[in-house]
Amino acid sequence: MTGIFDTRIEYLKGVGPQKAELLNKELNIFTYGDLLQHYPFRYEDRTKFFKIRELNDELENVQVIARIKNVELVGAGGKRRLVAHVFDDTGEMEMTWFKGIQWVQKKLLAGTALIFFGKPAQFGRKWS
Repeated sequence: MTGIFDTRIEYLKGVGPQKAELLNKELNIFTYGDLLQHYPFRYEDRTKFFKIRELNDELENVQVIARIKNVELVGAGGKRRLVAHVFDDTGEMEMTWFKGIQWVQKKLLAGTALIFFGKPAQFGRKWS
C-alpha cells in the first residue's frame, strides 16, 4: 500500500504530464513527497520597491519602478549590449542587457514605466 506522498507529481491538479516532465528533469521532483521536501536555493522578497535615490552598494537584488527615457545598442559583435536609460522622480540610472538583446529591445518603449529587478551597481556616479 502506498501513501499519498508516493503519488506521482503529474496527478497533482494543474501539473499534468508536460509540467511533470519539467519538474522531473529540472528539480528532480517525481512525487508529492519530493515536492513537499523541495526547498528553494534562496528566497527573494519582491514585495518592496526602491526609489533610485535609495540604492546603495550594500543591497543585493532590488526592484525599481522606472520610466524609459531612451534605449541604445552599444558595442559590436560579441561585446554588444543593450542599454536603457530610465528614471523615476528621484533620479536616473542605466539598465544593461547582454543577452536576448533583440527580444528585450522590442519590449522597451520610450515613456513606458516598467518594474526592473536586479543587483544595483554604481559606475562613477551613475547607478546601473
